[in-house]
Parts: sequence; structure tokens; C-alpha cells
Amino acid sequence: MSPNDALIADNGKRFDYVPANPPLGKKSRMTFTNEEGEQEKDDLVYNRQDFWATTANVLFFDNQSAAKAPWTKAIWYYDYRTNVHHTLKRKPMRFENLAEFIANYIPANRHARKETWRAETNPDGRWRRYTYDEIIGRDKTSLDLFWLKDRSLADLDNLPEPGDLAEDIIENIEAGLNNFRTVLASLGK
Repeated sequence: MSPNDALIADNGKRFDYVPANPPLGKKSRMTFTNEEGEQEKDDLVYNRQDFWATTANVLFFDNQSAAKAPWTKAIWYYDYRTNVHHTLKRKPMRFENLAEFIANYIPANRHARKETWRAETNPDGRWRRYTYDEIIGRDKTSLDLFWLKDRSLADLDNLPEPGDLAEDIIENIEAGLNNFRTVLASLGK
């Protein structure tokens, strides 16, 4: 893996597996050497036209040759966005946060996978299987599926901590300001 930030620009390299740290952020910090030879750090806001999604879906595909009938029989989902909130400083994502996904993914034998979601017995299960027919029958064949109830919409006692909300607001405002600074700089002030 390259020590460079892969979100800055597409370097053209392609990989079979890409370890990710979802949810992906919109900001980074870059260290560079200034004209005086001193190290400086600068905040960087991503402005990639091909990186428009604001939520961290990870898709795994098996490369198959073209066929008349679709290879896909089912799509497995692990919802780690609903009722989950991480921040860089107060509540960063850790390896153990994905332990359930890792245990259920079973890459060596996907036929051994079992859903943790059940409508009647476990409606909060994060691991769910959709058949090809269920997906193709959706409006515009959308893969953006939600089945977990967002507790923050129904339970005001379950909102993120005020500090976490404030941190998210600050990050979004800073990202917006940096985008405006980029636009201003391109206009030649």
C-alpha cells in the first residue's frame, strides 16, 4: 500500500481487495516542506468528482466472464451506518467494531453465510441477504437499502452525544469553508 492519501487523486492502480476505514472522511492533513525548508501541515478537503458519496458502502464483486444470465444470485449486506456514529477524536472506529462483519462474511465459503436479520425475531440484525429478484424489482434497481429503524428519528434519548454532534458540524463547516477558499483562489482573488 502506498503511504500517500489515495483519495487525493486516482493514480490508476486497481486492486482485488481494498482495506478501508469506513466511514470515509472528507478531510485529511498533509505534511509538506515549505520554501524555507520547514515542515508544515495543511488541512486538505477532498474535491474529487468521482467520490461523491457521503456514506461508507463497501462492495465485493467476483470477476466473471460475460454471460447471458446474470451471475449474481444474491447480494449480502452488512449495515454499519444505521445507529452507528464514529468521530475522529471522541469515538474513532476500531477493529473490534467490525468483528461481527468479519465473523459473518466467511470469504472462503459464502454459501455458509447466515443472516442475522429476521423480521420477527431479530429486526436489528445487521447482516442480511437479498435475492437477485428482490434487487432487480426495486425502483431503478437501487442498491441503497435500509431495513434497520433509525433510533435517532424515533427515540430522542438515543441521539449522539452533543460533543459528537458539534464535532460533526464543525467538520462540515470547515470542509465548506475550505471549498470556498479553493474556489476563491481559482478566481484569482
